[in-house]
Amino acid sequence: MSSSSSVNDKKKLEEALSPAEHDLQHDLSLSDAEKDLEVESLAKEMGINHNRLMWKIDMCVVPPFCLLYFLAFLDRVNISNAKVYGIEKELGLHGDQFNTCLTVFFVPYVVFEVLSNYCLKIVKPHIWLSGMIFLFGIVTICVAFTKNYGGLIVCRLFLGVFEAGSFPSIFYIMANFYNKLEAQRRFSIFFSCTCLAGGCAGALAFRIHDLDGVHGYSSWKWIYLIEGSFTAGLAFLLFFLVTDFPEQARFMNQNERDFLKKKLEIYSGNSGFEIKQTWADIGKVFKEPLLYLAALAYFFLIVPSYSYAFFAPTIIKLLGYTNMEAQSHSIYPWLVSLGFSIMVAFASDRMGRRLPFAILAGIIAIVGLAMKISGYCIRHWFW
Repeated sequence: MSSSSSVNDKKKLEEALSPAEHDLQHDLSLSDAEKDLEVESLAKEMGINHNRLMWKIDMCVVPPFCLLYFLAFLDRVNISNAKVYGIEKELGLHGDQFNTCLTVFFVPYVVFEVLSNYCLKIVKPHIWLSGMIFLFGIVTICVAFTKNYGGLIVCRLFLGVFEAGSFPSIFYIMANFYNKLEAQRRFSIFFSCTCLAGGCAGALAFRIHDLDGVHGYSSWKWIYLIEGSFTAGLAFLLFFLVTDFPEQARFMNQNERDFLKKKLEIYSGNSGFEIKQTWADIGKVFKEPLLYLAALAYFFLIVPSYSYAFFAPTIIKLLGYTNMEAQSHSIYPWLVSLGFSIMVAFASDRMGRRLPFAILAGIIAIVGLAMKISGYCIRHWFW
């Protein structure tokens, strides 16, 4: 009885769908192998060299976003390097004031993330993102001229406002260029630029120490002046390099744009680019249970990540190293993380599985933390 009922329900659904919707539902029911064959057939029909197009997309989409987020993350975590060089003492910070300055960044960052992605439907991404990174660079420069705790708080708040659009916007745009089996290694290469930025932050801080006192600016001020100027200047280059959505991408011709859109419809359904989003549409997202599950998982991942990012030089310094040695030694863990994350991403895409690699990475993180805590306890109890 239940089997007959399900068949009838399926027939009613098929009758209710328009021809286009029916084709779309059929496409989404195919296996990955069948979808691959359909895409190959589509490429021949439209005269597209699929491999060459994917290389073209990789070269035009991923590197500019890597550069953009590299700059954003560099300017976000350089306060950890400034701490070692005396920003607390010079601004008269005491108690939990430094930690408060770290925290306030995330308040506008969280609030404006959704709004920023909504704005991408109104303002073209290359304009929006390059504009935000330019303003982010300007505020970074302003940190060098702060005189007290209040000034640093204001700068960190504005940093959160202007960087709120970078991370979610980049993932949103990149997801429109790749199917699920193509996305992981591209996302990981992009996200690995945070490891590169963390390592470069230590390397730059190590060299910048030589400028301490030049023109009356201490070394921590030079960190913000140099890295902020670098960020604001490259924003003009990013205006021309950052891509828009596939339907508007300037590096592809119309035939390539049409092929990519049809290809992704085969894998994932309609892109919805032509559909105007409403606040009701956004509200529906918050009714999805998986949203909160993913957010909780990311929360537990990001807390230890930022704990290291914001305090790595300080932790290393407390192990008995000088200021400059702490900056240089903070580089190596970032580089190891860079290599590991990229290798895991390629292996995950090749095997078509995510969970085993996520568990492996989690176990390694737990073991590392346990070793650190054990080492601290042994040192504290016996020495």
